Amino acid sequence: MNKFFQIEGVLFALASVILGASFAHRHSTTDPKDYEALQTGLRYLMVHSVAIFFGASEPALQGWIGLAGLSLISLGIFLFSGSLFIVTRIRGTALRYVTPVGGSILILGWIFILWAVMIS
Repeated sequence: MNKFFQIEGVLFALASVILGASFAHRHSTTDPKDYEALQTGLRYLMVHSVAIFFGASEPALQGWIGLAGLSLISLGIFLFSGSLFIVTRIRGTALRYVTPVGGSILILGWIFILWAVMIS
């Protein structure tokens, strides 16, 4: 069990709920594309929060490959969801180019998780 990743998973999930409530109640947006981007960011943040939390207690993920996978997923979700949240609030920001990088890091993280499970 890796307590660091369990705590991180809980904090990401908490952030997802707080941001979702904040966006719903305080940041009304009229642009449907912005709303869709926010929903995508929140959905990915919550799903990956749960994956990080439960992955932290999976014995197959306690070696360096599994921990690297969890680390990549953490970084990927921070970049992917974080950039979506910022881009919908600040128009014309160059952070929109960070979103696909975050998505690619997420994919790489899941490949590492698969690798760790296959060799365990």
